Amino acid sequence: IRVASLDGKLNKTVVPAISNASYAAGNLLYVREANLVAQPFDPDRLNTTGEPVLLAPLLDRASGWTGFFTFASSDQVILAAKAFIPLSRLGWYDRTGRSLGVVGEPANYLVPRLSPGGRKVVVQIPNVAKSTSEIWTYDAGSGVGSKFVFAPFWNSDPVWSADGSRIYFSSDRKVRVTRSDLWVRDVDGAAEQAYLETEDQWTPMDWTRDGR
Repeated sequence: IRVASLDGKLNKTVVPAISNASYAAGNLLYVREANLVAQPFDPDRLNTTGEPVLLAPLLDRASGWTGFFTFASSDQVILAAKAFIPLSRLGWYDRTGRSLGVVGEPANYLVPRLSPGGRKVVVQIPNVAKSTSEIWTYDAGSGVGSKFVFAPFWNSDPVWSADGSRIYFSSDRKVRVTRSDLWVRDVDGAAEQAYLETEDQWTPMDWTRDGR
């Protein structure tokens, strides 16, 4: 969390945390290890004082934004916060809604996608407390999973290539939080490579069936 002046002369770190922040009633509100806390803040010296006090445990992260958590406050300290979503399961269902089994162990699964051949599933599994996210692949039949991308960054939104040989994903490893580039990795295990790097936030959504 940083504070900056409009003329650009001031730019300093206030709290070593990756989180959005809010100032209310003499306190800086922010998220530390997924917990919403309030810490006394001096607006003249731009420094925190004392120890942070817990306001709400395990907040949810706003989808698509690393370090941006779902809370807000006003000058009257009216607080709104959304709790962290609990663990989920990947499940198979027929068209009538009947359960046909599960894939993998309970986790906080996001954006599951089947491979073009239907034999594998790729998912995003975030660690909200550390503002990091891994990408896993699961065998759709056996349910056995393995880490596919696990660098300590926010790796998200995996998409299969049209032939199922590669997985494209978004990652903020070059510039934490402020930029997400497109990366790609071969399913056979080759190291991931940067595919598209700009100053923008990039999130892959789909791949055309003709592979172009």
